[in-house]
Amino acid sequence: MGSDSEAGKAAEPRTPKPRRAATVKAVLPPSWAPSPAHYDQARTEGAKGREWVDAESRAMRDWAASKGERSADWDARFRNWIRKGLESGNVRPLSRQQLTIQPVARDENGESYGERAMRIAREKQAAAEAARGAV
Repeated sequence: MGSDSEAGKAAEPRTPKPRRAATVKAVLPPSWAPSPAHYDQARTEGAKGREWVDAESRAMRDWAASKGERSADWDARFRNWIRKGLESGNVRPLSRQQLTIQPVARDENGESYGERAMRIAREKQAAAEAARGAV
């Protein structure tokens, strides 16, 4: 026969362990982009520029889409992606051309090609507005 203490234990109801809340995982949102913290992390851990972070974010986006990946925190996932990329040596140093500031190409009037394109667009818009006003 058992003792009184053994009988008392058997009679006590078991209390279930509390369950943790379910983590909601979602696909990578189309609006997701690397944050300034991601660029800072890459720089402090050894990456050579924003171009690398942008290339890695495109690679992660393609990977997530191709696998149908879901995550509870895509920023944390990308922090790990950066860390693993740096640990694996997937960091290409910037070329000498990328390190130097390239002069802006200018036409014979001293206008850059971007400035010229903007000027032409403004002129076309002004002409279109004038034509609507004349009608």
